[in-house]
Amino acid sequence: MIKEILKFDTPEKKTSFITIIGIGGGGCTAVHDLYEQGIKGEISYVLFDTDEKALQKSSMPCKIKLCKTTSEINDMLSEETKMVLIVSCFGGDTGSVNAPIIAKMARDKKILTIGIVSFPFQSEGHYTTIRASDAILKMHDCVDSLFIINNEKLHGDCKNIILREAFKNTDHILLNVANRMTETITLECINSIDFPDIKKVFIKGGISVMGIAVADDATGIICAVNEALDFPLFNIKPKNAKDILIHLISGTEEASMNEITDMVEYVQYCYPPSDLIWIIGKDISIGKKFSITVIATGLEF
Repeated sequence: MIKEILKFDTPEKKTSFITIIGIGGGGCTAVHDLYEQGIKGEISYVLFDTDEKALQKSSMPCKIKLCKTTSEINDMLSEETKMVLIVSCFGGDTGSVNAPIIAKMARDKKILTIGIVSFPFQSEGHYTTIRASDAILKMHDCVDSLFIINNEKLHGDCKNIILREAFKNTDHILLNVANRMTETITLECINSIDFPDIKKVFIKGGISVMGIAVADDATGIICAVNEALDFPLFNIKPKNAKDILIHLISGTEEASMNEITDMVEYVQYCYPPSDLIWIIGKDISIGKKFSITVIATGLEF
């Protein structure tokens, strides 16, 4: 279904622990912005789109125009690639059709494959939402874990802004989720958690959700965790999550053992049947604040 017919300044194949792939307009925008942020680590970025002019506008080195034959996506995944993130806005043809195909190609190579997709606004029309629903069903079978961002959840914030800004909000959320996923793998970890531990959360994780919040100081960590556990951008509440991952990032200040213990016990109290792992990272760029990401996987579809 997909063929690489046009490359722009494609670099030589390199070793990448993580490959982040944007498919279609919204997915490409989010991944391009992530690339521009310059996240450090063994990360490669790829854009897939049918719009040649849109691809030419991006400064990314690896951009691929799609047509109707088989892709050479396998050539972009080195033997060292351990995780692929596929980012797309469902509802349009490019992402809805091609994202599940590319996801399956990555997963068939035994690479941890995670989808981050958006579901369209109701105002985009019945056909668009049906096409997105069909794509989600296919994508669910082609990835290990799937994050579905519901645009309609943003509707309350978008009533008084123009359509272009509403879609930018969606692209921004896709960017944030992909960014947090990448940080979970790449940021310095203070406690003894490595990639195999994290992989257990996502392998066969199915439908997944993510909550993000910020605390001004250590005393606000529990309140921020509670805010993250609301998962405001997702339709599903993780009552029966299989696994929970907590990623606490500190800046110039660090949380005490008591504060960390309280955080973990609070989440475990909220979701007692779930297996829970926690990661303590560090990023001095956030100053005295604490950034909290909570991820729940293994939800019912």
